[in-house]
Amino acid sequence: MFCVSDYTIKYKNNLNVVYSCKYHVIWCPKYRRSVL
Repeated sequence: MFCVSDYTIKYKNNLNVVYSCKYHVIWCPKYRRSVL
């Protein structure tokens, strides 16, 4: 979740970082649901 709070800062630094961060945040709960 702390990736989302740093979204603005990372967005200015590197677009790839933001994309990876958002992708991870979106997929993390989905993967956890499958495991649980």
